[in-house]
Amino acid sequence: MAFFFGFLGLDRFYLGKIKTGILKLITLGGFGIWWCIDATLLLLDAFLYSLGKDRGFVKDKRGQDLKYGLSAYRFKEGSFQQDWFADDSNTGDKEPIVSHGDAQSKAIPKNWLGRNWKWAIPFTFACLMAGVFSGIISMMKSSEVYKVSMAAVKDDSRSTNLLGTDISDAFLVSGEVSDSAASIKIPVSGSKGKGNVYVKATNTTGHWKYQILTLHTENEDIDLLTKK
Repeated sequence: MAFFFGFLGLDRFYLGKIKTGILKLITLGGFGIWWCIDATLLLLDAFLYSLGKDRGFVKDKRGQDLKYGLSAYRFKEGSFQQDWFADDSNTGDKEPIVSHGDAQSKAIPKNWLGRNWKWAIPFTFACLMAGVFSGIISMMKSSEVYKVSMAAVKDDSRSTNLLGTDISDAFLVSGEVSDSAASIKIPVSGSKGKGNVYVKATNTTGHWKYQILTLHTENEDIDLLTKK
């Protein structure tokens, strides 16, 4: 959460720090600086925790050190052993922690992450992949080629006669857009029908040149580079 969604403040919301989480969300991770600091401190905590250190830089809303989710293995009793992945079913679902005031061990119930890590990890990975995919789609839709292509479809009378005046694009877009070339497929639809816009363009002089800009439907193909 800190590395991939820290600019939204999700790591602080998870720790119960609502006020700073909202502030981090509004400022998009403190314009990147706050996000970098939090992520770095958590990385240091994970490294130190794996070597057996109990106290770290990042605390929860009660000022307590993080105990889970930092590292899968931890140096204990002279060797590296599983930590929050460990199965404590044979010990009554209890695990020891060390208090700050003394070294006396106390048994507490395993936390939520310790009980549900088997599905929490793939779910988190799926969320990360969905976030990356959504980011790629958003970047593609914000490109000049995409905007010009959609404007061409909506302004062409042949397209509006075929699909309707309320032409809109779908969320899923396939293809790729770089600084020098673009090849994309844009699903579009209207009140009268639907189709796909095929675009191919290159940029070698600072301006996009379109080789293909075509609206394909079941009944007709419209070359949007030519006006009638």
